[in-house]
Amino acid sequence: MSTPRASLTRLAAAGAGLSLGVALATTGGGVAPARAAAPPGDCAVPFPTVDLQVDDVLHGLTVARGTTPEPFTGTVLGVLHDALGPGRDLVMADLDSPALARAGGVWEGMSGSPAYAADGRLVGAVSWGLGYGGSTIVGLTPFEAMQRYLGPTSTPTRIRVDATTARRIAATGEATRAQAAEGFRRLPTPVTVTGVSPRRLTPAPRRPYLPTDVRGGGTGGAGAAAPIGTVVAGGSLAAVLSGGDVTAYSVGTATSVCAGRVVGFGHWIDGAGPTALGLAAADTLTIQDDPLGYPFKVTNLGDLGGTIDQDRLLGIAGELGPVPPAARVVSDLTYGSTHRVGTSHVYGQGALAAVAFYAAIGNHEAVLDRYGPGSETQAWTIRGTRPDGGPFTLRYADRFRSTSDIAYDGGYPLADLLYLLTEIPGVAIASATSVTDVSDESRPYRLLRVEQRRAGRWLNVTGGTATVRAGTRLRLRVDLAAGERSATVRFVVRVPRAFRDTSTRLRLLGGESTGSPDLWGRHTVRSLATALADDVRDDVVRLDGSLRGPDRLRSLTRDSRIQDLSVRGRLRLRLDVR
Repeated sequence: MSTPRASLTRLAAAGAGLSLGVALATTGGGVAPARAAAPPGDCAVPFPTVDLQVDDVLHGLTVARGTTPEPFTGTVLGVLHDALGPGRDLVMADLDSPALARAGGVWEGMSGSPAYAADGRLVGAVSWGLGYGGSTIVGLTPFEAMQRYLGPTSTPTRIRVDATTARRIAATGEATRAQAAEGFRRLPTPVTVTGVSPRRLTPAPRRPYLPTDVRGGGTGGAGAAAPIGTVVAGGSLAAVLSGGDVTAYSVGTATSVCAGRVVGFGHWIDGAGPTALGLAAADTLTIQDDPLGYPFKVTNLGDLGGTIDQDRLLGIAGELGPVPPAARVVSDLTYGSTHRVGTSHVYGQGALAAVAFYAAIGNHEAVLDRYGPGSETQAWTIRGTRPDGGPFTLRYADRFRSTSDIAYDGGYPLADLLYLLTEIPGVAIASATSVTDVSDESRPYRLLRVEQRRAGRWLNVTGGTATVRAGTRLRLRVDLAAGERSATVRFVVRVPRAFRDTSTRLRLLGGESTGSPDLWGRHTVRSLATALADDVRDDVVRLDGSLRGPDRLRSLTRDSRIQDLSVRGRLRLRLDVR
């Protein structure tokens, strides 16, 4: 993407009360390559909105099952002038078909369905529905505007209607006057994510890059039942954010195809303008009714055969043919004798963080086969290019633990870093790999006491005073315990002669008690790398302090060797140098 965005977040946020049609995948853990030739195209001619009249007859196309568009009919109810922005009108229509009758109204995934005038010219794309839920009353984004890929000005999330318009809608019998007065909202657009159990997708997200409206799909292999040649006017159109272990996508409808170009949806995904998402076909299994909201498509993702290169406020557009380059997210996970490597390919930098989070969860599910607490070491390698085009590699390792769900809590750290990197304009991530080793143990070591080796004996100096002769070595040991489990760490520090007759305060800190690396608010690759380098691992003990002489400063700060558990706690003592 030209400017990295949190694509999953914004795509889902749009569906939280706006709406855009997407599908619910029931199978398909990956995206299949294109096998069929691109469709010849319809090259529709736009019908001028200014020439529309109330009660004009419409006919349209959409997929309710399989891959073949089916007809629907409709009538024009009127035009809301400037509803989509200055000079951008919204056409109101009442639609009808056996599928619409069965579903109880328009459904998620119908966004982009073309509606034609009696003479065959294209009036617009179904893209807005009444705010209260399923209804056959819709708003059409005019094709004459979609054809130009307009987008610099804002488009509202809800379109109000006046009392006269509300009465006109109510007269159709499809809504009460009060329901009509709620206005129009975009058809919902939840993100479909496969490779993760639905239970993991439902908790309230705690990060800005996680979608607030997401649905789980199947975890089987990709079902390429729909060849790319089925992306025709009225056919299903998928915008693919990732494929492989984790497949994330949104399904709507193609409005028009011409000379290898496709336009659809009738509204934005995240409004990024130029973008680089996958373009795929989809096979519709059924339209599932929902008495509490909008009906929705149940689909399998089909062939990947192009690039969505425009994400505009009045529609998305793309080129049939080559697929866009993808960043690689790898989760290499070991749990006892079980080991698995999962790989996801991400189209569009803004989806990297969310896909990395879901990839970690999915691989934990596959390897651990349980929910619950635990701890794990993670070692990351992230490769990419800086805004100036130069390559960079970030490496980091630490131990993480959770007393509730190690799969869920262990997925955040890498995803957080990827989100911050992709928010830096001009940064492009090529790959992100996490090598993880999981343990069932969720308890940390706690600091018990600190002792000094003095005069051939170990003396407890916790909260007291250690003394050392200048020019010799300070020898300390720290006892740790986690239930019946124990460990000891040692520090040996040379104290120069120049610091004779000085004193200082020393602290012994469990790595977990020093806090997480301060990443938020960092706006360059270098500053993020520095924050990671300065971080204290959770599974070490840090000796913290310094000696100050008349004209010099000597740091005594150092870390212990890595322990087999995280370490918590703080101990203090005074150091006198004689």
